[in-house]
Amino acid sequence: IYITPAIQQVINAVLFKNKSDDGVKWARYYEPFPKAGFVLALTAIECVINEWESGMCKMIMFKEHEYLAVYRKHLVSLNKFNTMTASIGLLTKLLQQVYENGW
Repeated sequence: IYITPAIQQVINAVLFKNKSDDGVKWARYYEPFPKAGFVLALTAIECVINEWESGMCKMIMFKEHEYLAVYRKHLVSLNKFNTMTASIGLLTKLLQQVYENGW
């Protein structure tokens, strides 16, 4: 459910595109990839989906007051996923994979 190229593409474009990006400069803080950053990427993807809701692109500003509830919804969902897969450490493995694929 959380393994899709779109998620990795968003994260790479923002944090790992070149050596001056935060994911590269501050690598020790991104391994494994932070859960909050992963949830933010999910929220950004939902914003893009909303832009195409009508079938035509309508620019939507990605503003905290408009997307905080969406962020929290994704955070709750990811926490449930973590709880349900805790015995095999799936979320930790996923976040490590996101970091490793960021390079």
